[in-house]
Amino acid sequence: MFLIFDAGGHISFQAITDVPKLASRDRQKTTSQENEAVAHGVLSYFGTYSVSEPDRVVILRIERSSFANQVGVEQKRVLTFVTPDDMKWETPNRQAGGRNDIMWKRAK
Repeated sequence: MFLIFDAGGHISFQAITDVPKLASRDRQKTTSQENEAVAHGVLSYFGTYSVSEPDRVVILRIERSSFANQVGVEQKRVLTFVTPDDMKWETPNRQAGGRNDIMWKRAK
């Protein structure tokens, strides 16, 4: 997974698991099984963000996403800074239900 916050208020997120190579070698000619594997194995989005320091929350405004249901949606993540280089990101109310916690390490 890869996450970028820039100083201008933009965010980019990519999560790509092991997706299969396509039998046709053409992304426009896929099988239903290949489509399902890619849909389940890829999440990528970008947009803008703002921070509420007192609440320890970052608010994401998704402009484009590989999961179209996120587009135009405002999402909140609760942040906990474990160390200066380690951040926990909690998604308490996922669109699909449940919650999601991710630990991030600052790139050097």
